[in-house]
Amino acid sequence: CVAIPGDSLKIVHGKVYINGKAQYPYEGIQHEYIVQTNGRPLNPRELEDYNIPLEQLNARYNPNYHLTISDLNAKRLKEEIKSVVKVEMNERQGSYFQLFPHSDKYQWNEDNFGPVWMPEKGVTISLNLDNLPFYTRVIRDYEENKLEVRDSIIFINDQVADSYTFKMGYYWMMGDNRHSSSDSRYWGFVPENHIIGKPKFIWLSIDKDKKGIKKIRWKRLFSSVDASI
Repeated sequence: CVAIPGDSLKIVHGKVYINGKAQYPYEGIQHEYIVQTNGRPLNPRELEDYNIPLEQLNARYNPNYHLTISDLNAKRLKEEIKSVVKVEMNERQGSYFQLFPHSDKYQWNEDNFGPVWMPEKGVTISLNLDNLPFYTRVIRDYEENKLEVRDSIIFINDQVADSYTFKMGYYWMMGDNRHSSSDSRYWGFVPENHIIGKPKFIWLSIDKDKKGIKKIRWKRLFSSVDASI
């Protein structure tokens, strides 16, 4: 959860801003980076400490690799691996039609998105055709109203509506793997009655590239989770 009711969220060049303030750079956040070498393939053994899936290190991708890594590890790669000559985030360009609010009025992508305001219980907003795409699902599905647009006029429960008062608060969820997560950037707000709990600790963590007992990431087992992230 990166935003709560009443917050305003914006993503600029892959960085999340809440109410105009940049989100704290948590260690687990990952992006896709383009990593260029001097021609020498990256050595999987040399990169074990960087948590990079082996499938991304195939030599056929040399000298330009697309690696999903944390921002910290991206910096480390450039500083610590002699064969690496360039590391830059693969920032998405243009617009992507599958993103929320699924309207041609908003030409956004995963790395440049918003601003989006989180609906807050009891708050009344002005409603018009420009902002309706943000709240259609909220009004119609989550808060169970009849919603129609007739001749460019908004009707809620068969009454002309130029405003709406929210019955619940809504939240914004984003995956730590920012370039490979299907999250609120795709499906929008999460209503408060869909939230069933808070994470407390990691009880199991597996490395798919290893075998047997070595698959277990022992350092992560039973480590606490910051539920405020």
